[in-house]
Amino acid sequence: MKLSTLYNEKIENNKIFACKPSNINILKTNYHITERIYQDPLSATSVSLGIDINGKQVAIKQLNKSKLKLPHNIELAKIELSVHLSLSKRSRFIVEAIDCFENKESFFLVMERCYEPNYFSYRLEN
Repeated sequence: MKLSTLYNEKIENNKIFACKPSNINILKTNYHITERIYQDPLSATSVSLGIDINGKQVAIKQLNKSKLKLPHNIELAKIELSVHLSLSKRSRFIVEAIDCFENKESFFLVMERCYEPNYFSYRLEN
């Protein structure tokens, strides 16, 4: 059985997928992008640094749906985002997922910004 078939029912019922669909532009309303730090023309993923409405610095991962192409890849992206959201709440050793939302073109995962080159050591010490 394909992974997409296995998870399809759970995804459709929002049991796994926790990102909020949005008709408004949450990215522009709640976050200000200050710098794009990763973007490859062949990749569906881009990463930016930004600031939320409270002044907290964040990292924003964007997955472009049109570059994921196949419905199966979109389902896998949903699973990836949901797993990250779930695990970041359970372990202090995983970058905290702050927000997750989607619009017609992309999925967005807003995460804590990591300043330390060795994030794992930083989390152990704090």
